[in-house]
Amino acid sequence: MYQDKSRELFIELDDQYNIIDISNNCYSILAFKKHEMIGSNFIQFTVNFHQNLLHTKRILEIQLQGGKGYIQTFDAFVFPNAIGGVSMSLFDITKYKQIEESENLFRMMLENANDIVYMYQIFPERKFIYINRAMERETGFPLSDFYNDPDLPLKNIHPEDLDVLHAKITGDADYKKPFQARFKNKDNQYLWLEEQVSPIFNENGLLEKIIVFCRNISERKAMEERLKKLCYYDSLTNLFNRNYYEKLVERFNTMDDRSIGIIVCDLDNLKFINDSLGHTYGDKLLVQMGNLLKNSLHLETVIRLGGDEFVIVIENTTECHVKSIFSKIRKAIDKYNQHHSELPIESSMGWSFSPHSKGRMKKIFKAADQMMYKEKNKKKIHEH
Repeated sequence: MYQDKSRELFIELDDQYNIIDISNNCYSILAFKKHEMIGSNFIQFTVNFHQNLLHTKRILEIQLQGGKGYIQTFDAFVFPNAIGGVSMSLFDITKYKQIEESENLFRMMLENANDIVYMYQIFPERKFIYINRAMERETGFPLSDFYNDPDLPLKNIHPEDLDVLHAKITGDADYKKPFQARFKNKDNQYLWLEEQVSPIFNENGLLEKIIVFCRNISERKAMEERLKKLCYYDSLTNLFNRNYYEKLVERFNTMDDRSIGIIVCDLDNLKFINDSLGHTYGDKLLVQMGNLLKNSLHLETVIRLGGDEFVIVIENTTECHVKSIFSKIRKAIDKYNQHHSELPIESSMGWSFSPHSKGRMKKIFKAADQMMYKEKNKKKIHEH
C-alpha cells in the first residue's frame, strides 16, 4: 500500500492503463473516492494522455480532470512495474502553474506596455534587474546598454535635473509625487520623462530597489510651453506681455529685492498711422519697434505692455547703466529712422531707477511713466 502524502499521489496501472491501485489521499487531491478510480481506465481522467506512457521511465507533466470538474497539473515520475504496466508518483503543481501563467501574462503585459517599466537595484550594488522593451523604443538605446552600464541614466540626464535623479536613488524624496526629468536619447535629443517610483527598503531601512513606471511626456511639456507662451507673450511682437510684467512686478515687489531700472517707451505716431494708413501698417510699426528693442538690448527684459506702450526692465543695475540703456535706445531709433523714412518710429520715453525693488515697483514705474508723459506733452506744445 502506498503512503499517504498531502500533495503526492501514487497510482499503479496495468498494461491496458487500468488503475489497479491508488493511494488513500486520492479524494483530497482529485475529489474521487478510491473505489471510484480502481478498475477504471486511467485514460478517462487524463487531459493530455501520453501514448508511450508504458514504455519508458521518465518524468512527465500530466493534467487530470478531478471529480469537481477542475483540471489539475501534476509532475509525474513514471517507471515500469512487474506486471507490464507502470507505477506513477504524481505531485500536484496546479498552484505553481497558475502562478507561472500569471507571471508570464504579467510579463507579457509589461513587455507590450506603452510606458517604460523597470526595476533598479541600489543596494548592495547598482544594477538594472528588469527593463521592458518600451525603454529601447523611447530612448533608442538597446536594453543591453542599460544592463551593462547601470550609470547610463546618470550620464544622460539633463544637468539641471541631476538632483531629481539623486533624490530618487538615495531615498531622500517624496515617492508619492511623480519625478520629472530630461534624459538624452540615442540621437542626443532630450526627452521629458515622468516617473512613478515605488521604493523597496530592506529590514535595516536602507533603500534596496525601486520599481519605476515611466512615461514620455515630451509632447505634454511642449504643449505647456506653448500655453505658457500664449499666456506670457504678445502674439504680434513675440515680446513678453502685460501678464508677464505683472508677474515680474509681484516677484520684485514682494520676494526678490534688487536694484531696478525701468524705461517706458510710447509710440507717438501709432494712432495717426492706424487712422491714415490702416491697422496693418500700425501693426508693422509695433513689430519694428519690438525688433529694434530686442536687437538693441541683451540682458534686459523687453515687454509690450499693451497698445503703443513698451517697457524695459533692467535688473541688478545702476542709475548710470539705466541712463546708458536709455541713450542706446534713442540712438537705435534715430538710426532706424534714417533708413525707414516711410514708416518712422516716433517715441516718447522716460526712465527711473531705484536701488531697491521691494515695495517700490509701482513708484519706479510711475516715475518713468511721468517722465515719458512730460516729453510727450512737450512735443504737443511744440507742434502747436
